[in-house]
Amino acid sequence: MFLQGPLLNPASAGLMNDNLRQNTLIPTTSPYADAATCNASVFNVTGNNAIVDWVWVELRAANDNTKVINGKSALLQRDGDVVAVDGTSDLIMNAAPTSYYVVVNHRNHLGVMSAATVALNQTTPTNVDFTNSGFATYGTNAQAVLGSGDTALWAGDVNGNNQSRYLGPSNDSATIKTIVLNAPGNASSSNYYPYATYNTGDINLDGVVRYLGPGNEKGLLKTII
Repeated sequence: MFLQGPLLNPASAGLMNDNLRQNTLIPTTSPYADAATCNASVFNVTGNNAIVDWVWVELRAANDNTKVINGKSALLQRDGDVVAVDGTSDLIMNAAPTSYYVVVNHRNHLGVMSAATVALNQTTPTNVDFTNSGFATYGTNAQAVLGSGDTALWAGDVNGNNQSRYLGPSNDSATIKTIVLNAPGNASSSNYYPYATYNTGDINLDGVVRYLGPGNEKGLLKTII
């Protein structure tokens, strides 16, 4: 899987940026429901296999794609590989060997689900490639199509309401502004304050939340929409 946000300013073409890792901002405890943990040494890896961030993977029932059978935190590498918490191994899900809808999600991107079920078993790893535009996903325009022809999860769901919205009710621009104005250290309540943090307001995952100014998230969100 690819995330659109860290592909907006990649250090290398075709790879997501790993600025969060470089700035030691990725927590060793997952931000998702299972609060999975990893060793800090996982973030020492550089290059294509460097960790971009935590992601969330679900298996959903074949007869009801709203029913979650299992969900699990995982780590995402720059080249799009989703791996276990050791940073290298295949992700193992606890579930009966049968077919499931597969869902991938990220804390400030729109989640995506396979259009059809995927057969999984206990012996052979199954590759599910959400970066492949030929891999069918549920719904219409469920992912962003990149210039390379690959696909990526839509960025910009800053407030976690399963929408990326620039203006209008519950828009993400307003949430970014609130995050910046309430940031520790922003004593003057400046709209231009660069808030260096691990936060959902950081759309491109460069480690800084900006409402206004160079490379600001509000402008990125407008471009995405």
